[in-house]
Amino acid sequence: MKKNIYIAHAIALSIFIATTMPSCKKNRQGDFVQINAATEIGRLQAENEKLIRENENLKSTTITESKLRGKIEYNYTIKEHELTKSYITVFMDLFPTSNRLEQYRDYYDDILRDEAELEKEKQEQEVEEYQKAMTDYTGIWKIENFKDQNGNPTAKTYITTSEKLSGTYSDISFTAATFEPRFVISAKNNISLMIYEGEKSEPVSGSTKTPIKYTIKISDSNGGTFSFTAKNTSDRIPFGTTFSSKLHAALILGGNIKFELSTTRDSYPVKYEFQIPNAQFYNTACRLMGIL
Repeated sequence: MKKNIYIAHAIALSIFIATTMPSCKKNRQGDFVQINAATEIGRLQAENEKLIRENENLKSTTITESKLRGKIEYNYTIKEHELTKSYITVFMDLFPTSNRLEQYRDYYDDILRDEAELEKEKQEQEVEEYQKAMTDYTGIWKIENFKDQNGNPTAKTYITTSEKLSGTYSDISFTAATFEPRFVISAKNNISLMIYEGEKSEPVSGSTKTPIKYTIKISDSNGGTFSFTAKNTSDRIPFGTTFSSKLHAALILGGNIKFELSTTRDSYPVKYEFQIPNAQFYNTACRLMGIL
């Protein structure tokens, strides 16, 4: 009876260790991605239930060296590593003078090596999958389809940001009011900007008869700057071939890019300021769209 209780305690300890193993790895960008926690928890629960059943079986039988050896050999053969390690631990405590002790120590060491190798393979696979996913990762950028007059997507695409950008503008009525800038990049030499002031659902628009003229200054992540003028004759500000190409190069460079736009409204000055905090992965979006 004392042996049975001792065994129950030993296996209970193994159960405790099994059920308190971490279910996911530390998520380090560039190294590993988080494993499926639900799958890991399910696996540990299954092992836990199996250990509990074996514990009950052991408590209801008289343990002999022969029976315990049989369980060790069987579970080692079918690669039930957790059960094998638990039985070996109990065997070492109950039969310390057995001539099988060294053999079972070797079993235990083999299992630890196998587990380490499996863990290494899993990590390598996760890194490979992460790197593959990162190959097409576009960061804050996304590719959208232009829509026709009925609102249906066409085959023609453009690049914009998947995350909303935000800036501030000042005019006669507001100081540092918020606005949302939206890029429309259909080619490396064809970039336009749309401005949505406040909560308005329609962008600031001009016309061919009354265009809105802007002076635009752009600073790239290396500290380089360039300025130019542009006109809004519809619902967006086209940057033109030359300065679209310059902005494209700045976006490819990545990092923080700052924008300043100046214009007038009802003869009063209006100034817009915003930035792209990090243009990284713009080149990936360009590659996927075929405009790199």
